[in-house]
Amino acid sequence: MMTAQAREMRPARAHPHFPLRAYPPDSPRAMARLVALAMLADGRLEERELAALDRRGVLTALGITRADFNQVLFDLCQDLAALPDRRGAYFLSATVLDGLFA
Repeated sequence: MMTAQAREMRPARAHPHFPLRAYPPDSPRAMARLVALAMLADGRLEERELAALDRRGVLTALGITRADFNQVLFDLCQDLAALPDRRGAYFLSATVLDGLFA
């Protein structure tokens, strides 16, 4: 459901080699996006994964609220919806992954 909503609202990206929105390096939102990316790696997001973040204090350690994390998660889905689709899976190129981890 989030992907369908994100696809409808996706913003244009100016930089073709890094189509995801930019966050300052090592900022709470940049780190939260890596957590969100890991959570989405299997193609699904489950409530128990979000509950585990709360239980383990991950969001507090990152310095981000649950509401801000939810926005980062939504923004990531929105950005991923703009990427090339390979049979139902979004393709993250090496260039995009390098940019995320930089």
